[in-house]
Amino acid sequence: VAQHSNGVLSRFEPAQVEDHKLPGYLPGRGAVLCRFGGADNYLTGIVMHLALGGSAQDRQIGYVRELIGDNKNIVLMGDMNAHAEHLLTRSALQDVDLHPVQEGLHTFPSWQPDRGLDHILVSRDLKVNKVAVLNERISDHLPIAMDICLPGK
Repeated sequence: VAQHSNGVLSRFEPAQVEDHKLPGYLPGRGAVLCRFGGADNYLTGIVMHLALGGSAQDRQIGYVRELIGDNKNIVLMGDMNAHAEHLLTRSALQDVDLHPVQEGLHTFPSWQPDRGLDHILVSRDLKVNKVAVLNERISDHLPIAMDICLPGK
């Protein structure tokens, strides 16, 4: 039996947190939406754990795309069980101006990582100061940490 989870650690308290169940054949996949900052300049972060199958992933990415709406400062992250290029060019995310921040960093399996299935995708206007895969084996995937700044900060 698979167990799925999402988590967010932040120095700042989010103004809003929502837990969403993602569509799929098997229960347990989800997304956590967090908003940081004020109404005029805020960051929307979504942590997700996508399904393994392509059709379920497509429905889940479509759901996440609806959560994004017209928000400008976006961070999508988590176990996406897909390569970033596929997510950015052949999914419902292709109309969102996102790019991967950790190309070439491997996170799976945690005991000998050789695949990059975990990603952080950010809006082009966000400044990424630092990104790293952490050698913390609390899961079958290694976590990724990032330090970012909103535009104008």
